[in-house]
Amino acid sequence: MKVSIDLTENKGQKEGIPIYMKNIITNCKKNEYCGGAFAGIRHSVKKLEKRLTDFYGLSKTKVKKYYIPDRFFPRLKYFKLNFPYKKIFDKDTDLYLCFNNFMPRNKLKCKKVVVIHDLTPLYSNITSNFKKKLFVRAYKYTIENADRIITVSEFSKSDIIKTFPEAKGKVEVVYNGVDYSRFQVRVDEKRLAEIKAKYELPAKYVLFVGQARENKNLLRLLRAYSALPQSIKEEYGLVYANTNPEINTLLKQLSEKNVRLLNGIDAEDLVGVYQGASLFTLVSTNEGFGIPIIEAMAAEVPVVCSNISSLPEVAGEAAITVDPYSEEDITKAIYKVLSDEKLQKELVKKGLERIKVFNWKDSAEKFEKILDDVMGDRKWKK
Repeated sequence: MKVSIDLTENKGQKEGIPIYMKNIITNCKKNEYCGGAFAGIRHSVKKLEKRLTDFYGLSKTKVKKYYIPDRFFPRLKYFKLNFPYKKIFDKDTDLYLCFNNFMPRNKLKCKKVVVIHDLTPLYSNITSNFKKKLFVRAYKYTIENADRIITVSEFSKSDIIKTFPEAKGKVEVVYNGVDYSRFQVRVDEKRLAEIKAKYELPAKYVLFVGQARENKNLLRLLRAYSALPQSIKEEYGLVYANTNPEINTLLKQLSEKNVRLLNGIDAEDLVGVYQGASLFTLVSTNEGFGIPIIEAMAAEVPVVCSNISSLPEVAGEAAITVDPYSEEDITKAIYKVLSDEKLQKELVKKGLERIKVFNWKDSAEKFEKILDDVMGDRKWKK
């Protein structure tokens, strides 16, 4: 069976969607997966094609030169859904697979499966009502026209069906996984020291990994850290993998000296940054899954996370959960873990058991069974 995939939104290859795509595709063995993408006017088609092919391991990647006016409609995927997607897919495609939440509005004659990771754009406090209405329309069109919808947690499944009742009967859950071999191999002390020096990390630190978006709740986390006893803050710093102007401004106002705001972490250094941490925090107000939680657990780092959205489902009993809207609750949880070595060891032990649930091979097998079920008797071309 030939499966065509839209890769246009995943040129960065550092966020949750590309991670999910890469690991599902890498572990799917039964079918032929071919990627297609539109390149912006400033992109080199050959370089982009090679990068996409190398990253996703696809048998074929098509890249078309096509101007996408991001400067006029930043981050608003809705405006990109009317482009001629047929041009980047093979004519004999059996099934169109989109990992990017939304399905193009072109009339594709093949079967269609879409991965909706979450409905986060609908819950934003900074997105205008106009844009939210466009997102609602895009989700609605996708749900009505997809033959099957895959999502990454039972929470997201419930949220999709609650918001769009027409999705009932179409949605199935395929969890994210974690690369055990990558995160559990211990980084030696010399290499760890090099990584800490490269990013100017504190000797001990509380860590956040992810994009500095509104739903990550990073302003509250920073204020919660600032409320810790001075002795704790002197011993343990706070490290954000990414920052934004609001966070930078707040840090200046708080005058905290042991906080490190990074502008990204290189892939080859990520495991070392995790393993060098004393505690990992993800106190988001909304998450479809929360991959960094299971990455931290695999790296043997204790976790504090939110008690809402998908995070309790992912963390199970292996993390301390908090009310993400309560800075006091976050402060108390961080203090509790950092002050109790026995609790830290218990959380690490529980985390190593918990991550056994999240296996990319098992997820890929379930994913392909869903594709086969969608195709039915049509799954093989004559």
